[in-house]
Amino acid sequence: QIWDTAIGQCLKTMIDGDNPAAVSHIKFSPNSKHILASTHDSTLRLWSYSYGKCLKTYTGHQNMSYCLFSAF
Repeated sequence: QIWDTAIGQCLKTMIDGDNPAAVSHIKFSPNSKHILASTHDSTLRLWSYSYGKCLKTYTGHQNMSYCLFSAF
């Protein structure tokens, strides 16, 4: 879920119905159009913020430290 902490309201709920893995960290792209999320199933998922859809799933990393660094 994406929350506006100033007003305490949920702005958007983003769910991948095919594989709903718990998210450990996220990072917004500089233009706020995309979100990159690291998940507890050792995948990275690229989301469209406006559509609330997962655009691509990346595999092959080991999610040992449960953190995320990216350069959009």
